[in-house]
Amino acid sequence: ALWLVVRGSRSGERRMIVLAGVALGLAFNVKLLEALIAAPALGLLYLLAAPSEPARKLRDLGLGAAALVGVGLAWAIPASLLPGKHPWPVGSTDGSVWNAMFVFNGFGKVSSGASTKPGGPGPFRLIVSTGWHYDMLFGCVLVAAVVIGLAASLAAWQRRRSAGGRPPRDLAWACSVAIVTWIAFAVLVFDVMQTVHARYLEALAPALAIAIGYGAAMLAGLGTKRQPSILTTFVALFLICAYTFHFNPPALAWSVAALMLAAAGAILITHSGGATAEPARWLLAGLIVAAGLIFPVHETLSLVRTNANDSLGLAAMPASSASALSNYLTSRTVGLRYELAVDEPLALAPLLIHDRRPILPLTSFGGIPLTGRSKLLEAVRAGQVRYGLVAHYRCGPANRGWAACGPAAQWIRQTGVDVSPAGLIGASRLYLLSAARAGGQG
Repeated sequence: ALWLVVRGSRSGERRMIVLAGVALGLAFNVKLLEALIAAPALGLLYLLAAPSEPARKLRDLGLGAAALVGVGLAWAIPASLLPGKHPWPVGSTDGSVWNAMFVFNGFGKVSSGASTKPGGPGPFRLIVSTGWHYDMLFGCVLVAAVVIGLAASLAAWQRRRSAGGRPPRDLAWACSVAIVTWIAFAVLVFDVMQTVHARYLEALAPALAIAIGYGAAMLAGLGTKRQPSILTTFVALFLICAYTFHFNPPALAWSVAALMLAAAGAILITHSGGATAEPARWLLAGLIVAAGLIFPVHETLSLVRTNANDSLGLAAMPASSASALSNYLTSRTVGLRYELAVDEPLALAPLLIHDRRPILPLTSFGGIPLTGRSKLLEAVRAGQVRYGLVAHYRCGPANRGWAACGPAAQWIRQTGVDVSPAGLIGASRLYLLSAARAGGQG
């Protein structure tokens, strides 16, 4: 989308802005509102840089926004309007895709309850240690992008001032303003969100990559005959190095210091002139980029080696447990509407795929109530469900919001008979539900 807006800003072609809207619409279908974090910056870029009249620019942006909405909702509209039974979207509180898109995966990320993970809302959450590797995975890159980008801007301003002129308001200037807007808006959004998974930060990564790459090229004097800026380059590298010295292992911080010395050598070579000056510029740019990436690269490799993650995916039950449940329930639930009731349905994905039978979920993602105690009792009395699968917990004030601690799940544990098959592993137990205890007959 950014590339298309740059092309449109250079040529004034309306179709480029429409295609940028299409690209953002496709991104919305993949990552929902996260994809729109870049939208204000892209719109600002076009307003500042396009050669058209202001009224034409606004019309072009309106068409781009229409393309974004049309493509972005190309799945949601048919999925919500087509007749027949619809699956219940994960996280939805009313069963609609709109609730899942704009509340659970949208504005609810900001307005919902307290954070359930380290590093709750607050300024600087991305550059301080919170237990989720924000600082080593992302804070280093954020700091590097800010200091390198600011140093490059200062160097460009000094060069223009020494030449006796003012920086022109051209495409490069507009791109700089747009990237600053992109970074500032994204950081603000992530600072107020309740929980920020590391994967969310991909919405900011392109802007940081541009700031570091463009800044390193500017500081190294690539594409120009100007000498690299010594003072601003060393200020930027010193700030990056100072930030990294509060991480472990300290050897990596000393590696950044070594890169500073290597950068000094590269600058001296460029100032000496000769055939080696141009390769030295490229070496200097590479050293500046490496100083900003050495810690996140090290941390990423460490996480990959330890098979770590921040999500656990759907946390599906083991295949052996799904097989044991299927073998036990198949002959015992013939003619019933539901194969079983379950406190938290996501783990049952393997069973659903294997048996192709409906289940009665008591909660949605995160313990959001779906089926209350009275509705469960009605289903048991009507002979629609005979078994319940709930986790075996001692529920107290600390875990009151857990899926297994709702009124319906507690009734299953209190009144049901544990008939768990031998192959069922983990905390969940299978209970035979009694119509008599639900208020029915027999």
